[in-house]
Amino acid sequence: MLVVDDHRVFADLLAYALGHFSDIAEVRIATSATDARLELADRPVDVAVLDVRLGDGSGLDLIPVAMSAEARAVTLTGYPRRAECDRALGLGACAYLAKDASFTTLTTAVLSASNRAPMVVDTFPEDTLAGGNLTPRERDILLHIIDGQDATTIANELSLSVLTVRSHIKSLLSKLGVRSQLEAVALASHSGISAQLN
Repeated sequence: MLVVDDHRVFADLLAYALGHFSDIAEVRIATSATDARLELADRPVDVAVLDVRLGDGSGLDLIPVAMSAEARAVTLTGYPRRAECDRALGLGACAYLAKDASFTTLTTAVLSASNRAPMVVDTFPEDTLAGGNLTPRERDILLHIIDGQDATTIANELSLSVLTVRSHIKSLLSKLGVRSQLEAVALASHSGISAQLN
């Protein structure tokens, strides 16, 4: 097995945990797309666990490389996106999972998922936007963020405290699976949801 992740601590911990399964003989680590290509060319592996976002490229581009080495590809991401999932599965990945998935889910994918019966994340941030999982206040604040307003301006316009607005912003960022307001705006725009929020 090969674990590919540019966060060395995460890669080490995942390799250590997976190495305790009797079905897994060896777990190697690569911390870049370049190293992963070398590892896959050097010795065969049965499964490649690929971080989608690497410092020197995309883990998605490694899926065909892994498959040509007769390895099943399990992709991991901190920020699931439906289009990215579709691309991963289209390239032949047997799983597209969020990094915050349970270890049981990950090991099930590693040990048994196939591209004929792939495992994918339960929800996508786009679904949160489209499905109305944001509260009315969070949706209202998101509209103000899309308009380029900061927390203080939003607080003044909505007659709320700045702390309350920041609390709502923190909640909506968490629900959308993004790290910043800029990413929230990009997600809303990319999903075509920003127009629907009005």
